[in-house]
Amino acid sequence: MTSQLRRFILLGGITLAISGYVYLNLPLAQVPWIARVLGLGNLPGDLPWYANRFGSAFLLMGLVPMGLFRLLGWRWNQAYLRPRGEFITDPVYWVLVAGFLGVIALSAGSPPIRGFYPFSKTLGEMAAQDGWGYFLIHGVLYVGLYYLPWEILFRGILIGGLIQEPGSMTRVEARAGLGRRPAGAGEAAGEVPGRRDGKGSLRAWKASLAGPLGLAGVQVLPTVLLHINHPFSEVAGAVVFGLVAGLMVVRYRSILPVLVLHGAAGLLTDGIIIAAG
Repeated sequence: MTSQLRRFILLGGITLAISGYVYLNLPLAQVPWIARVLGLGNLPGDLPWYANRFGSAFLLMGLVPMGLFRLLGWRWNQAYLRPRGEFITDPVYWVLVAGFLGVIALSAGSPPIRGFYPFSKTLGEMAAQDGWGYFLIHGVLYVGLYYLPWEILFRGILIGGLIQEPGSMTRVEARAGLGRRPAGAGEAAGEVPGRRDGKGSLRAWKASLAGPLGLAGVQVLPTVLLHINHPFSEVAGAVVFGLVAGLMVVRYRSILPVLVLHGAAGLLTDGIIIAAG
């Protein structure tokens, strides 16, 4: 099987999985089938739909695409699943985090956002009335069952599958500039080993712009389309976030920096809304 045919099958399988996720959840679904299969269909309030969303996300944005990715010959590390920690000492990353979270904090009070989030109004009421332990549970479920599969699929499998040949990192990474730290980073940028300064960080980000950003940007389309029926401000934000997320994956060769930022944005939004009542 050729690499192009593998990619063709991968994209087709991902498209079917995403379509299944959409049709299994509101507003198209009439019954929370996944929640019922999991034995959670009788939970109070809107919790069955909450369980349905997270269960279907874990299955159709996580397990199914990961299985297909591996079956077609790619390796796990080709989905950028290695928890590289380079971003932790990168000042540019934290400037981006501060900027995004600042915008999130300002927009969380808008009526459209407050009307849409959190995904479970019942759980939000439980957290506000009975203690923030419920919010902690929500955070673990949100990141583990929703954001993690989301990032694995769109920023890991989709980008990795388009950029890298199945089962071979060296040849394609060398061609795409992903098998090494970008030129202009590290000691080549004049940094002192073990220390990252602002100029070296900016050089590394600039070097990343020469990477395969066109392929890394393909994931923006499905992620934005999945935000249809969300508030318009969030749809517009998803475009910007998707582009920056693709650049981050090229820059750090890991989905972890994007997962941290995406998870923080979602939990900050819910936290502000619940705290405000």
